[in-house]
Amino acid sequence: MKSSVVKILTVVFLIGGCTSQIRESHAPVKTSSEKEFLYMEELYAHASNSFKSGDIDGAYAWYERLEQDYPDNPYRAESLFIRGYILKTFRDEPENAEILFRKLLDGFPGSDFYNAAVFELKHINDPGFIPEFEK
Repeated sequence: MKSSVVKILTVVFLIGGCTSQIRESHAPVKTSSEKEFLYMEELYAHASNSFKSGDIDGAYAWYERLEQDYPDNPYRAESLFIRGYILKTFRDEPENAEILFRKLLDGFPGSDFYNAAVFELKHINDPGFIPEFEK
């Protein structure tokens, strides 16, 4: 009788210990909106870092993907400006750059990129233009 009680208690402790370890080892589950937010932020980080490091083609592709996957993302004004700037400055596509700059002006009048887009549009056909203060 004593040995069966000991066996039962041993089994109870083992099962209880194992389930508490299983519960403790599970990380919190992320909701789909959290996962999407993190993925969007990852795309933005790739785009921004590519541009900062001089990978112009990579930056254009990442910003374009960010806009395609998340059309209402909070970085849309930046994406429009950077892609327009790349088209104007590095790809000699002023007509396509103008389209992106105008989308920025129409959709984001309070953006930090608004005045820069106005400036770029004023000099859309002069990709080599250097402002007086930079000479």
